[in-house]
Amino acid sequence: MIILLTIYISSKLKLKKDIKNLDKLNLSVLYDFKTSEKDIDKLKNLIVENTKYAKLISLSKTENETTINFEIQIDEFKEFNKVINLIQNKKTKVFISDNNILTT
Repeated sequence: MIILLTIYISSKLKLKKDIKNLDKLNLSVLYDFKTSEKDIDKLKNLIVENTKYAKLISLSKTENETTINFEIQIDEFKEFNKVINLIQNKKTKVFISDNNILTT
């Protein structure tokens, strides 16, 4: 019985730690078209307004695509989907990964 209680408590503590680790993330936004500076600025402002911390990591443009990578931090897990839903549309793909994983 004591072993089961110990396992239960440790799993709850680990889950809380895992959720807290989700607050530092890499956010990649892929556009299926070459974006304008105005679109990039709108995206940057949207991310800054809806995250605790945002840092531009990289920007890549070709004639057909634009890829923008940010490092972000969120306060609460529910903000995770909010940020994705604000950015994503038919011509945009959004990827979020752990801060230690490089996404392209």
